[in-house]
Amino acid sequence: MTGSGRPRQPRRVKAADVLGPRTEDDLFECIRDLCRKVHLIPPKDIGTRPMRGYGFLYHTRRSTGSTAGLEDVYMINPFGVDMWRELKRDGEMLSPEQEIVFDLHRAGGHDVDVWRPADWRSGRIAQEVQAFMRRRPTIHPGVPA
Repeated sequence: MTGSGRPRQPRRVKAADVLGPRTEDDLFECIRDLCRKVHLIPPKDIGTRPMRGYGFLYHTRRSTGSTAGLEDVYMINPFGVDMWRELKRDGEMLSPEQEIVFDLHRAGGHDVDVWRPADWRSGRIAQEVQAFMRRRPTIHPGVPA
């Protein structure tokens, strides 16, 4: 019952809750919920000052009009380590532009990869996000400190 005496409406169950994500948008919703639990939050929730123990989550919802190739999800953990992820449907391949950007990120020592709905169902994404939140910066050889 609610405060007004009316029966409470049951929570609407989404397909992603039962079957796991099927689309890129479903996948990002699952990732966003996980990230909030481990304190990776979007910039609008951070405010004007960084909060100790919190990281940053950025997602390009609609890339129409932006430069082709940049990954969908960008994260920075509380220690300043970053991670880039492209969200794809199961079986979908990277575009040639995305392959180029992936190669450039890898050459710079960045953590870049593809996440698919199957990765959510297998637990891979949750494991990677949790490990990412503990990762400390490393000094790359040949890069001035």
